[in-house]
Amino acid sequence: MAYYLTIKKNNKIIPIDISRLSEFSKKSNYVNGGFSLEEIDSCTMMFNNEYFFKEALYNKGLIELDDINKELSIRNKRKDSLNRVRYGIAYRDSFKYFDIYRLKYILLSRQNDKVFLEKLLSYYRNSYTNNLNISKIRYAINTNNKELLNKALEEFYIREVSKIDKTTGELKLNYKPLHDLAMFIYNYEKTKSKEENGITKEEDILERKLTLEYLRNCLSGRNNEVKTKTRTKSKEIEGQINLF
Repeated sequence: MAYYLTIKKNNKIIPIDISRLSEFSKKSNYVNGGFSLEEIDSCTMMFNNEYFFKEALYNKGLIELDDINKELSIRNKRKDSLNRVRYGIAYRDSFKYFDIYRLKYILLSRQNDKVFLEKLLSYYRNSYTNNLNISKIRYAINTNNKELLNKALEEFYIREVSKIDKTTGELKLNYKPLHDLAMFIYNYEKTKSKEENGITKEEDILERKLTLEYLRNCLSGRNNEVKTKTRTKSKEIEGQINLF
C-alpha cells in the first residue's frame, strides 16, 4: 500500500514529494508520489524533530513560509480519499522503538504499568489479529497472573509485527503494525516523561507553537536579507549601465 506525507491547505490534503530531500532513499516501486511507510519513516528519522524537518522541506521548496505552522501527517490512499495514519511522524528520538528486539523488550518491561496496559487494551480492543491475546492480557491483569501476562504480551508482539508469506511460508516483518506499535509506545513514554517533569499539555502545545513561529521568523528574515541583497546588486548594475 502506498503512503504519502501530506500537509493540509485550504481544507485540501496536499502530498509532499519528499523524494527530493537528500535524506530520502528510494526502495519501493511506488510511483505518482506514493512511498512505502518504511521509506517515509527512514527519511523523517534522519531529522531531530519537526523544526529541522520543516526547515529542510522549506529549503527544498516543498512547503511555503505560511506552511511552517501547519501540521504534517502520513496518509494512505483508500479509494478516492487519503486516510490518516493515527500516530503520525517518527523523528530521530523514536528510532530505538523501531528496532524489533528493543521494542519487544520495552513492551515486556511495561507489564507492571497498569496505565500503559489499559491504554494498550483500549488501542487494540478491535484487533482482528490479536483479539485472543487481548482477552488473555485483560484476564491476566484481573487475576494478577504475571506468568500469563508475560506470555500473552510475547504472543501479542509476535502476532502484531510479523506475518506469514503466503508464497514462501516464511515469517516476515509486518511493517505497518510495527510502526503503529512503535509509535504507540513512543508517544506513551514521551507523554509520561513530560507529565513527570511537570509539563502540561497546554505548555507542550505552546512550546511547539513558539518553536515553529521562531523558525518562520528566521526563514522570513533570511528571505528579506536575500531580497535586500538582490535589490542592492540590481541598483549597482543599473548604475554601471547608466554610467556607460
